Amino acid sequence: MLQHIVMWRLHDKAQAPQLIARLQALADLPMVGALEAGLNISPRPVAWDVVLVSSFADEAALEAYRVHPDHQAVVSYLADLAADTAVVDYLQ
Repeated sequence: MLQHIVMWRLHDKAQAPQLIARLQALADLPMVGALEAGLNISPRPVAWDVVLVSSFADEAALEAYRVHPDHQAVVSYLADLAADTAVVDYLQ
């Protein structure tokens, strides 16, 4: 099992609900094992605004997700929205 975690700092935090809705729609892709997206509630300055936690059977499934047109549409949407991005992929 591979865990894929992505966090974003947004230029405009008011856009977070729309981003989360787009991310949650990716849960329907066949290669996604599980997917959650959420809005940060911590006021700490080191906190990120939005997080995506998803799981995949293996690296091939993650790569299929990465190049899928629906995922690429979200990546394009994020191009102007995200001020910063962090990613961690790890095997369980």
